[in-house]
Amino acid sequence: MEKYLWENETLAKIVQMLTKDGSFTDVSKEILDMACECIGADMAAIYQLEYIGMSLMVEVDKRTDPKRELPKDLPLEALFGDSITVVNSADERAIYKEYLDRVGAACIFTAPIKINDDIAMYMVLATDEKNPAEKAYDEMDIIFATNVSNVISALLSKKIMDDSLICSYNALQEVLNNVGCEVIVYDNQSGEVQFENRMARNNTKNRAVISEAVRWYFDNKKDDKGGEKTVIERYSSEDNAWYEIHFSQITWINNRRVSMCAVFDITQKKENIEKIRFQSENDFLTGLYNRMKCERDINDLIVSTALSGSKAYVLSIDLDDFKHINDLLGHQYGDELLKRLASEFRKIEEIKDSIYRMGGDEFMILVKPAYVDKLGKVIDQIQDIFKFPFYLFDEECYTSMSMGVVEIPKHASAVVDIIKKADVAMYNAKQSGKNRVAFYDDDKSYSMGIKRFDVGNRMRKAVESQCQEFIIHYQPIVDYKTGKVSGCEALVRWNSKVLGLMNPSEFIPIAEYLGLIVYIGDFVFEEACRFCKRINDEYDPDFTISINLSLVQIMQVDLIDVLYEVFEKTKINPANVILEISESIAISDINKVNACIKNLKSLGVKVALDDFGAGLSSTNYIKNMDVDVIKIDKSIINESDEDDYELVYITLISDMCAKNNIKVCVEGIEKEEQLKRLEEVNVDFYQGFYYSIPLSDDDFLDKIMKKEQD
Repeated sequence: MEKYLWENETLAKIVQMLTKDGSFTDVSKEILDMACECIGADMAAIYQLEYIGMSLMVEVDKRTDPKRELPKDLPLEALFGDSITVVNSADERAIYKEYLDRVGAACIFTAPIKINDDIAMYMVLATDEKNPAEKAYDEMDIIFATNVSNVISALLSKKIMDDSLICSYNALQEVLNNVGCEVIVYDNQSGEVQFENRMARNNTKNRAVISEAVRWYFDNKKDDKGGEKTVIERYSSEDNAWYEIHFSQITWINNRRVSMCAVFDITQKKENIEKIRFQSENDFLTGLYNRMKCERDINDLIVSTALSGSKAYVLSIDLDDFKHINDLLGHQYGDELLKRLASEFRKIEEIKDSIYRMGGDEFMILVKPAYVDKLGKVIDQIQDIFKFPFYLFDEECYTSMSMGVVEIPKHASAVVDIIKKADVAMYNAKQSGKNRVAFYDDDKSYSMGIKRFDVGNRMRKAVESQCQEFIIHYQPIVDYKTGKVSGCEALVRWNSKVLGLMNPSEFIPIAEYLGLIVYIGDFVFEEACRFCKRINDEYDPDFTISINLSLVQIMQVDLIDVLYEVFEKTKINPANVILEISESIAISDINKVNACIKNLKSLGVKVALDDFGAGLSSTNYIKNMDVDVIKIDKSIINESDEDDYELVYITLISDMCAKNNIKVCVEGIEKEEQLKRLEEVNVDFYQGFYYSIPLSDDDFLDKIMKKEQD
């Protein structure tokens, strides 16, 4: 009974060894030592099963003078099988005797140690050969030894599990250290950090943001039963970065429920999204908002004004003759001008956040309800921008604009209608002479818009029918000194079968916009040369014909070839042809225009600078441009009726032209008083309604040329 109690007490202590820290080798050695003490064994060992045998892993040798050491390795066929084996020296089987001799033992107990039912090791207990009778194992010893082997099996399983956890944790740590985001694991109960990967440990600047996000998650989402991932965004002012923080509930490697927080730096993503948004809403060239953004903002204005009972304005702006700048100076100059204008528009406080480039040289500006009382000031500031020249790549460039104004919601309550009506009002401003502001008028603007659309369609058909609907009227040019008609200017009219007779101011801008002006211009040039040739042959061999060249014609690379072909076809003397270039074209790029003039004059024609004084004229043109005639705009002579300064201006121009061998023609003489005032001025020619309105070819011959002969 005493032995039984002792063995049970010892076994209880051995079982407690399962919870002891330490390696399997160290703990199992203590267990074997306790087992030897309990049953009086002199030796104990654990052999590890290997591919070709077994090797000694743990040994306990309590002998004081051992003759032989425990063998370091054993063959598989020794005493080790699938179950417990007990052998003593009385056993005559050779295989056992050999082992007993090698160990120096009189009695041996062996038991397999299994993992998942597979033998991994063997436990051995042995008594010394000196006193075999006293050390033989009885049934109680065998039961005790069997129980010890079971404890060692359990210990081995536990240590393997612990080691696996450690390996798993290390592997997981290595993986999470290389995932490319910050990972922090929080215990659900205590909220304490269970794990941080390397990136999280190294980034301390976003801790405040993450801590705030974690508190929010624990207060609001941690206990959700859905198991869905929670994603929030936070901005960190500490490092000027945006973070996307993912929270999810997982089971950690110690089988505890935890909250895993994955933190992604999405600053670049945010910047990319903002870049895409900017590109979708902003004009690439000027940085202003684009048409799509304008339409959205107008829609917002429609809604807000309807709800609040307020009003707003939409300003449609189009540059006058912008195409001249592009064609003469080049598109890089036009682009630079647009960028400068955008910069100037932004300086106007009331509209700095509501400016849009609709395309080309068209802009839209919204005057929001907060600033409607400053509409006049805004318009004045916009007009002031165009009072001074723009310096583009060291070139001086003048431009003007036409503006249409529409009121929301008075004039329309749909985006497309507002934009259309603003454009119609702007076009009305252009039709009124450009460089003007026009407010939308329902009756007038609707009819004008419909007419413009109709004019474009009808004009295309007229050009397709070889310009048969276009007619040319001729206005006499009179020699001021002799009073004789020395030439005439060809002025095109459109006698539409549907729209009736239309003046150039009504259809020329549309022809330029639609790209039809080249076809019309070529037709006019040939018909005018043919008419002049007839007069040269029948009436006056020195009679001249003045023909306007549009900017588009001037920019034609084959212009010289086209003119030469007409001269060959009509047999006209090129010396009787005067090609007129408007001042607005000339000031765009004087160098290019001079090069064009040189090429034109190589054909033998003369060149006139038309509309001189209508814009920001400079006397430098007289000295620097190789022209034969300066035609002073009719606005100058009209103002000279009541302003001596304008008459002095004409005198100055005439004197300078005389010194440079340039003829002067004054346009717009409509009254006898105007003609008499020119007696004080040294001019060469004049034209205007006072002498004759423009006439058809037949009327010109009957009323002018035949009269001249008489």
